[in-house]
Amino acid sequence: MNGWEKSKIIGGLLATVLIPLAVAFIGQAYAQAIKDREIRAKYVEIAIDILRTPPSDDRYDVRAWAADVIVSYSGVKLTDEQKETLIRSNVLPQLARPTAPPPTPIGDGEQQTHEVTVPNVRGLSVKQAREAFQAAGLKFTAGTDQTDHELVNTQDPLAGARVPAETEASIVIGKPDIIPPSRRRLER
Repeated sequence: MNGWEKSKIIGGLLATVLIPLAVAFIGQAYAQAIKDREIRAKYVEIAIDILRTPPSDDRYDVRAWAADVIVSYSGVKLTDEQKETLIRSNVLPQLARPTAPPPTPIGDGEQQTHEVTVPNVRGLSVKQAREAFQAAGLKFTAGTDQTDHELVNTQDPLAGARVPAETEASIVIGKPDIIPPSRRRLER
């Protein structure tokens, strides 16, 4: 066997191993890029929901986080002055938020109830969550250790779900479970 035949065999073996590895690596990188883009879009959605709520001094940190997310993930570049305006005032339109459809009758006869859409209360204060749930026609009971100024981290039922009117809605309070982009580098 001469040198040419040996290099042909070695080249064939390398190609059989390297090409699938390269395809797998590129596929993984592409899938990760898509996943990252979806996560960034979700962060921006959460940030916009937070910034649509009325500002207050006790919500400054959460609104600052939301403004950081907008700057980092949406492609919108803001000056420090614009960012501060976004944090301290309610400049995002409330009308852009989808309105809940009217209650839908379900059941028949005397057993008929209405179905309502669960509002998104994540990032709102307990007081604002109570008002939103009650306006949607849901029952809401806060725990005895929850104050009106604490923020909603999660909710049940989930936002957008269609449930019978007077369904019991509950919340879990706490800071959002997302690491702000400005602190992400520090926590690694």
